[in-house]
Amino acid sequence: MINLEALNINGSIIDTHFQLVTKSHEKIYAQSSLCDICESSNPVNDECIFNMLTHMPPKCHTIRHKNTPRIKEIKKGIVLIDTNEDILITDSCGEKRVVNSPTIAEITNCTVTILDQTFSYAPQITFKTEYLAPLYAKMFQQPNLMKSNS
Repeated sequence: MINLEALNINGSIIDTHFQLVTKSHEKIYAQSSLCDICESSNPVNDECIFNMLTHMPPKCHTIRHKNTPRIKEIKKGIVLIDTNEDILITDSCGEKRVVNSPTIAEITNCTVTILDQTFSYAPQITFKTEYLAPLYAKMFQQPNLMKSNS
């Protein structure tokens, strides 16, 4: 199961209609909810997400997106800060930092405040290995869009 979070880069965001996908061998399926054993009949064969996840050059459509900061708790103790503006992050341990690009903050032993939202760490017991990593692919290409004369 892969949870995709498209980030706002220079006022544009990748136009995708799904956030959750599963990958099985060389096949990728769109999912509507988290699942342990997924039975999907919606294969993803686009040249954007599919290509990114199979390490091929992606060709993605982007849409204009407001540069408003987005703060999202991915899971307890992990916060996504999607911004192109200066955002002050303070914590109860006395540290302060300003970020101005998409950032993942991992909260360990302090309470963290970001844009008047407070996050804290609470240990969770899990038996699954989880990875939270940025997905870097080759520079994506935007296909040329042509107007039809009809």
